[in-house]
Amino acid sequence: MAIYPIVRLGKRMRKVTANTQEETGLFTAILDQSFQGIRVVKAYGMEAYEGTRVSSLVERIFKLNIKSARIRALSSPIMETLGGIAVAIVIVYGGFRVIHQNLDPGSFFSFITALLLAYEPMKRLANLNASLQEGLAGAQRMFDLLDMQSGIQERPGAKALGVPVRGNIQLSDVGFSYVTGQPALRGVSMSIPSGKTVALVGPSGAGKSTILNLIPRFYDIDAGTITIDGTDVRDVTLESLYANISLVSQEVMLFDDTVRANIAYGRPGASEADIEDAAQHAAALDFIRELPLGFDTMVGERGIKLSGGQRQRLAIARAILKNAPILLLDEATSSLDTESERHVQQALDHLMKGRTTLVIAHRLSTIVGADVIYVIQNGGIVEMGSHAELVAKSGAYEKLYALQFAAEADAMIRVENS
Repeated sequence: MAIYPIVRLGKRMRKVTANTQEETGLFTAILDQSFQGIRVVKAYGMEAYEGTRVSSLVERIFKLNIKSARIRALSSPIMETLGGIAVAIVIVYGGFRVIHQNLDPGSFFSFITALLLAYEPMKRLANLNASLQEGLAGAQRMFDLLDMQSGIQERPGAKALGVPVRGNIQLSDVGFSYVTGQPALRGVSMSIPSGKTVALVGPSGAGKSTILNLIPRFYDIDAGTITIDGTDVRDVTLESLYANISLVSQEVMLFDDTVRANIAYGRPGASEADIEDAAQHAAALDFIRELPLGFDTMVGERGIKLSGGQRQRLAIARAILKNAPILLLDEATSSLDTESERHVQQALDHLMKGRTTLVIAHRLSTIVGADVIYVIQNGGIVEMGSHAELVAKSGAYEKLYALQFAAEADAMIRVENS
């Protein structure tokens, strides 16, 4: 009789616990978004809206916890009731047997004693099952996460990139889609020679960042091939692929650690001299020395204690210290002011020397010196050549350059007039 309520309560407890954990996950996610975007929240006067979102989640979590406590509390009265009923039945039936001399009193009292001794362990078993189901609900979510397979897998027998890596990159008829039926790239073929600088330009959404993300296999292509030094990137180990690529993006990711740890992130165990040398070449050493604790200064979550230019220079120092032969630059200066851009561009010029470099830039003035420029539109290449060749063609690149040059000229005139 006790098994049925114990099992039912356990199932209910497991379901409630799983729902509580899911709601708690949403709660922490909303808090993180609100804290990270606190300036946007305040600027748009959305404190009440965010408070309402959090309040509704807190209310749901509160109700789930109350429900969990109620289910756990039910086990004791249910077991008490079942125990009382069981003892009453035994007394009535056993007493009837004793009266009719079918059972001796000693055996009767022995059976009652055994029943009462079993009663307490049975109550503990009911409480144990409730706790066990809570744990199993949490374990289920954890194992679901651990069992998730990465979308990018090494092929059986994958080999490391050859040493030394020259960095000759070839894309041949590459096709890729984020969503089935909506191609982001269509038949893209390009060559990025070893030690040269290749730039990608074009309107937003054309596919420039997609091309850059496919080279280190952040995504796998749907068609075609991408090779480094003649080897398909899908045939090499991910460790060797990542070890030979440095990435500097517009959205710099710094960790809530010291300046030293963030620079050395791509090369653990680097010496103090190497870290300082990387900072020097990234035009970051001067501002680092002005920080309260120098290289031991904590940069805050995502580098919030530093300016945009300072964060960008630390990212460049990280790439310099890693010293990988392939460098990927994703609009590394687009969000900086003129002074910060000048410092960062100087650091980038030093970093790009002797490396195979793929650059994405909206400011065409930063890539006029590139060896080859590819113009990307609607997921395909429409033009390629040097800056002078593309301007002379009077095509898509020349239009982009003329528009940007006119905009910069108007901005300079407005500054001079003011």
